[in-house]
Amino acid sequence: MTRIVVAEDDPDLRDLLEFKLVQAGYEVTAVSTGREALDEAEAAQLFLLDVTLPDMTGLQVCSRLRAEVATRDTPVVLLTGHTQEADVEAGRLSGASDYIFKPFSPRDLVDRIGALLTAGGEPPGR
Repeated sequence: MTRIVVAEDDPDLRDLLEFKLVQAGYEVTAVSTGREALDEAEAAQLFLLDVTLPDMTGLQVCSRLRAEVATRDTPVVLLTGHTQEADVEAGRLSGASDYIFKPFSPRDLVDRIGALLTAGGEPPGR
């Protein structure tokens, strides 16, 4: 089964993301910090990271994932309320695969994750 690590410090949003992704057929590990996301890194097929986490930014987590051989090619989706062009560019420079602005449609998020995983050969539930 495809495993997604969700790092989101807002408990309500984290629960919603976990629910929607499990409903779509993914195995989800939901955490609230960047450190916890990094601790779960090796078993994940995709990371969904809030840009603003309490201990480090999602950009920093993404950069660390890209620096490791085991996670270098693992898709990373950043979630953020920051919509400035400079913020989007920072996401790209950190190595993010996609950048999704809050608020967002849960259905759109699931579709975009599915497209990233399908492009990488990981359909839901596999």
